[in-house]
Amino acid sequence: MNKMIPIPGYSDYLVDERGTIFSFRQKLPKAMCPYLTKEGYLRVKIANEKGIKRFMAHRLIAMARIPQSENTVEINHIDGIKINNHPSNLEWVSKARNIQHSFELGLNKPLRGSANGIAKLNERQVVEIKQELKNYRQGILKELGDKYGVCKETIDRIRRGKNWAHISA
Repeated sequence: MNKMIPIPGYSDYLVDERGTIFSFRQKLPKAMCPYLTKEGYLRVKIANEKGIKRFMAHRLIAMARIPQSENTVEINHIDGIKINNHPSNLEWVSKARNIQHSFELGLNKPLRGSANGIAKLNERQVVEIKQELKNYRQGILKELGDKYGVCKETIDRIRRGKNWAHISA
């Protein structure tokens, strides 16, 4: 038998073992038809006495079927597939763990170079700096730092390959 569990705060809606959300607001149960958001998640509209609200389907499924432990506020898709809302693929996690998991699966990639919003240099400037560092001499770190508007430590990190290692001169 496919056991259904009510969604807390929304007793007219139940979630089955596969993660399908059903509405019992009418006489007959009706499987909800989620729509796809531009971010790639499934979303549904549900209502209670306070009105209609939109929820990510995975959040409602987790609320009904997965015990939430302390300090967990987000729902993680274990396989990284945003539309796989089967309860066995969902887990409550901290925000930090959710971000870490997305990097582990390759869903997020660190922004490198000028694509990183805090970069003070661009790729062309780094190539120029690396060219000038080939003729290393006393005081060049400060000189280049002043020229490009960064500290001499940044220039030294470029020289040692700690920053901008993906750029070659």
